[in-house]
Amino acid sequence: MTKPRQARGNCFERTFKLMMAFDDRSAFHLVHGIVWHPDVGYHVHAWIENDSHCLDYVGRRLCAVEKSQYYRIGKIKKGKTQLYKFSRAQAIARANETGRYDFTELPCSQ
Repeated sequence: MTKPRQARGNCFERTFKLMMAFDDRSAFHLVHGIVWHPDVGYHVHAWIENDSHCLDYVGRRLCAVEKSQYYRIGKIKKGKTQLYKFSRAQAIARANETGRYDFTELPCSQ
């Protein structure tokens, strides 16, 4: 795989803000990782997921997609694709630590 492109949109900020709508007991995680898209190829991206679904913005619309389908479309391979998963509390702590929403350089919390 070639080196992934940096994120072009505001997916990190948007998903962080969406994650704040959940409470600390939520089964959803904020995820940062490398995904594939036909328009840009492999790139760094952010989305929210639980055991069965992924939440992601398509333009201005928030969409829920079955996790298996999202991973297949995004060419995300468990154990091979670098993924960083954060609970709501972890995301808040990382944002306070760094002052940023993109945490992909930090240790994986899977």
